[in-house]
Amino acid sequence: MNKHVDLVLVNGRVVTMDWRLPLAKSVAIAGEKIIWVGDDPESAGVIGKHSRVVDLGGRVTLPGFIDAHVHFMQTGLDETALNLSGTRNLEALFSVIKDRAGSLPGREWLRAYGYDETRLEEKRHPTLAEIDSVTGEKPTFISRIDAHSCLVNSTAFRLLEVPGGTEGVETDSEGHFTGRLFAVANGYARKRLVEVLLDNDARRRALMLAARKALRVGITTVHALEGGSLFSDKDVDALLDIQDELPLRTVLYHQIMELDKIAARGLKRVGGCITVDGSLGSRTAALLEPYADAPGHKGILYYSDEEVQEFVSRANKAGLQIAMHTIGDGAIEQLMRAYEKALSEYPRPDHRHRFEHFSVPTHDQIERAARIGAAVCIQPAFDLYTSYTMMPVRLGPERFQRAYPQRTLLEAGLLVGGGSDSSITPINPMLGVHSAVNHSHCEERLSVFESLRLFTLDAAALAFEEGAKGTITPGKLGDIAVLAENPFTADTDSLKDITVQMTIVGGKVVYEANY
Repeated sequence: MNKHVDLVLVNGRVVTMDWRLPLAKSVAIAGEKIIWVGDDPESAGVIGKHSRVVDLGGRVTLPGFIDAHVHFMQTGLDETALNLSGTRNLEALFSVIKDRAGSLPGREWLRAYGYDETRLEEKRHPTLAEIDSVTGEKPTFISRIDAHSCLVNSTAFRLLEVPGGTEGVETDSEGHFTGRLFAVANGYARKRLVEVLLDNDARRRALMLAARKALRVGITTVHALEGGSLFSDKDVDALLDIQDELPLRTVLYHQIMELDKIAARGLKRVGGCITVDGSLGSRTAALLEPYADAPGHKGILYYSDEEVQEFVSRANKAGLQIAMHTIGDGAIEQLMRAYEKALSEYPRPDHRHRFEHFSVPTHDQIERAARIGAAVCIQPAFDLYTSYTMMPVRLGPERFQRAYPQRTLLEAGLLVGGGSDSSITPINPMLGVHSAVNHSHCEERLSVFESLRLFTLDAAALAFEEGAKGTITPGKLGDIAVLAENPFTADTDSLKDITVQMTIVGGKVVYEANY
């Protein structure tokens, strides 16, 4: 056996996530798969003449992280865009935008992301005149941090050719365009931007950039949510063409309702961020009761009840796993009714239909989700980034108490996996672990082990892959992450700062930091 062993990791603290052997010191991998887990590889005879032996130096070693909710193409594209997440006032915002506009050649578009007016000192959006004054004729597209609204300058608005009467083109009291697009108009603009600007070579470069970024934080599999209303369907073809060349694994969720296209590609799942509603930041998330800071406004449902029910029923009957974006309790209710109806008409014992985000569910909705066997993909970092700023304002104190539940979901018996929604929040599982452990509501906090499960075994189960991934177990894929520090003994305030020393995919070391 030993002459076939390619990689042996020794002298580590291996947290397997497998209850049958929770801790070990060493792991042996042959080909793509783990063949042995234990303490003494010498006695077990798993070190061969040509095996690479890596001394882990006592470092915590985990199953490779799985990010179960990533807009993978967009993550790569944002690597070459302007990041505005650190700006805290309009002066700083305008300064970095002006600098970038001046550095770009010719008519190249200025793309920026991460802008959040709730974190600016002025607590307002820039005006169209202000944006035009710093960008001039340079076409400019600035995505809000949630991707559900954007700012464009006059040149971009003209080039994007948003059809007249499109919902979400914001105007002032005199009917003049303000520079802000949301809802349908935002989706139209985003889609046209990436379809017109990008060729296949640019898409390939973006995917490779995203892959390298993921490997640096220990991610070995991403659930890639591509295409649909906010992105380009060309991204799906690009990912399918290149996925065998990528240094990590992908699970594709195509965000469309056309089941014939899903069948033609032989996919087992459909959806991802098929947007039942929008976001709380843009006040497009659909709530059962009005926003606390916008009386009379309950957000937006992007589809009718009939449209959602018809799609869910067809997809469920076709044997597909379904995933849809639901932030507000109004959107959750619409999708919940559709799931309940579809499963009553065509029961399936283990469908794992997903709610993406599930940000503000009622207690009744949580119980019903568990009753029908639904799964939930949460983004723990949402709480870190919004619960101390925007969320209490949008929801009010009483409703805010049920925002971003995680322990409640686990105690209800739901399958819950973790994601980043990158690039909405950074693609970094340890940031998600940090956020889950330090939740703004003390009663919702998870242990370090429970939080790590969100991004390993439970994330694998979200895509029916727990038989191949998620634990360090003989017979499973040799996907492994080695951490620089021990999260079980680290101060909880510093979990987000723990880095990854090594990432292994299928027995191959694909990322290695300096020891």
